[in-house]
Amino acid sequence: MEIYNDISQIGEILYAQGLLDDVGLVRLQEAELYITDRLSQDRARQVKDSVPHAHQTTAVDVIAEMRFSGPRGVLDESAIIKVLAEHMGLRFMRLDPLELDPDFVTSTLPEKFADRYLLIPIAEVEDKLRVAVHDPSQEEVLEDVARVSGRDLDVVIASKADITKIILEFHGFRSSIKAAQEKHVKYFAELSDLERLSELKSLEDISHTDKNIRTAVDATFRRAISQRSSDIHIEPKRNKTLLRMRIDGVLHDVDWIPGPLHQPFTSRIKGMAALDIAEKRRPQDGRIKLRSSDREIEVRVSTVPTAFGEKTVCRIQDPDLLFMDLEALGFTPYDLTIFQGCISRPHGIVLVTGPTGSGKTTTLYSSLKVLAKPDINITTIEDPIEMVFERFNQIAVNPAISMLHDPKERMTFGPILRHVMRQDPDVIMIGEIRDAETAQLAVQAALTGHLVLSTLHTNDALSAISRMLDLGVPSFLLANTLVGLVAQRLIRKICPSCQEAFNINLKSLNKRGFNFEGPEVIRLKKAVGCHQCRDTGYYGRESVYEVVAVDEDISKLITDQPDMKALKEAAKKKKFSTIWENAIRKMLYGVTTIEEVLRIANPDPQFNKPIHLRRTADPAKKF
Repeated sequence: MEIYNDISQIGEILYAQGLLDDVGLVRLQEAELYITDRLSQDRARQVKDSVPHAHQTTAVDVIAEMRFSGPRGVLDESAIIKVLAEHMGLRFMRLDPLELDPDFVTSTLPEKFADRYLLIPIAEVEDKLRVAVHDPSQEEVLEDVARVSGRDLDVVIASKADITKIILEFHGFRSSIKAAQEKHVKYFAELSDLERLSELKSLEDISHTDKNIRTAVDATFRRAISQRSSDIHIEPKRNKTLLRMRIDGVLHDVDWIPGPLHQPFTSRIKGMAALDIAEKRRPQDGRIKLRSSDREIEVRVSTVPTAFGEKTVCRIQDPDLLFMDLEALGFTPYDLTIFQGCISRPHGIVLVTGPTGSGKTTTLYSSLKVLAKPDINITTIEDPIEMVFERFNQIAVNPAISMLHDPKERMTFGPILRHVMRQDPDVIMIGEIRDAETAQLAVQAALTGHLVLSTLHTNDALSAISRMLDLGVPSFLLANTLVGLVAQRLIRKICPSCQEAFNINLKSLNKRGFNFEGPEVIRLKKAVGCHQCRDTGYYGRESVYEVVAVDEDISKLITDQPDMKALKEAAKKKKFSTIWENAIRKMLYGVTTIEEVLRIANPDPQFNKPIHLRRTADPAKKF
């Protein structure tokens, strides 16, 4: 580990590899005295506290903390370790938890050994054991691993942060599961599936409060948050339960737990969400509030009975993502101006459409946050409440509860909306318009001077008109109340750490479904894949919108009950852009890829006119 503490040599290597420029190198040289003093103080304390050698502070750790900026960006630990590994003639590897086998990592070497020496086995490659180690100078330790495993080693270098994260996530979760299994498996050893169900009922209070189960569930939530997961799927199979996480819209298998522990694991989550632990035959919905890094995160929990037990899905609601500035959502400047005008109206209906998981709730919450002022009374009716926000008056739909004046009437959107009208609201948000009663009451609310925001499940913005008419809303009333229509999809963004520009022939692009005219070759960006994005090439998502303001011309068409073609022709004349066109804009800007555009949108055959690209380097002027 000598090279990790040689400040002068580290600076020379970083400079030679282009990670530091002249200014950065001088800054590092000036900081050498500070780094030396810091190492001396940390070492004295760590030796006194018997901190293992591999965990002691190095010059690399201190330099990474100082966040030096270089020609290739800010220097973190991984960037520094990578060039030092190359200098030593060793291979550097970033460790992705989603690409490693938790069973292999945790069963090959004990947790205490892996943690003490920051060394983990990661794969078998051509009869060799590939191990990731932070300090390659631990030759005796590596020899011991080779002797115990009976195989030659393929040694790669990894950052201390990556190795520590794998040990915490894998060993922490696995050790909790193993301890819980040893404690509970005896109850299930001789039971059939039907007997197991009845026996679990008497063990639930023990199982879901067991400290090992609690630790495993907490570790699962921590892993999901660190991986930027939006959903956790806990899926029971015949002999085991799969843990899956959705990251940037894609599901990944991340781990598994033994079949006998499925019910205690699920019961713990149900207990946290205040659900009925004894009820396994009916779907249930609940919520959990978690605290992570000084911020609160809402988790929506849904359970449904399946062939092998209850399947649980936990949707993680990050307030930073639900309440965003409108400018950051993904609107084009023109569409943003239109949308802001719609939600600034004193009364009327604004409908946001799109499939489940397309970001409609984020759009509505972000809009309400803009409207939330001391002189405005905002009331929401949701099923369920996605995120508690104190400036809104939020009401949860609960069909299980009857209304006081009529026991046959349940607390659904329609009856609640009638009572909300008596609460002097200025703005009403309805989670979803599902039936004729809710649709007609929403129109009545808009007619009586309220701004109503709601969602529908339609493919595009203008289809919301047909849907409202199908729900029995008279066309003349809809024409007088509708002020704005929005459709949206979520599109994955190219990872900024590994994106590459490339030239593509316009003809080959048109063969894939586009209709461009202009220069023979245009320059786009593509997703390459790196550790930051888990080799997917994408990092994060943003919305693609289709915004239509309902003016007098479109209102007249609604009154006359036109066909969809007439509405689309009217929208085209007013320069409203479709999701397809706005997705293409994001592609030309370098925000996303060709593949993502084709995944989320298709051109309308009736209106797929050629898009003219100008010979300019400015993406904003391409069409």
